[in-house]
Amino acid sequence: MLGYVMIQPEIVAFYLPVIGEVKNIYGGLICIVGLLIHQFRSKSNYINHEVHFFGGVGGIFATWLLNGW
Repeated sequence: MLGYVMIQPEIVAFYLPVIGEVKNIYGGLICIVGLLIHQFRSKSNYINHEVHFFGGVGGIFATWLLNGW
């Protein structure tokens, strides 16, 4: 997902009822921040949030390496 955000940052990711359209770049940031907030607030460890976070970071680096930026 975050690799796609790097390639197409201006595409609309989703719509929020009050705010309206949210671009990919902001959707990716909302995803990362939301994941981190949920990790620190959650008492249960059913989801390994570090793996999702570093998977997103890995997607960014893989996209960066494959596209030669």
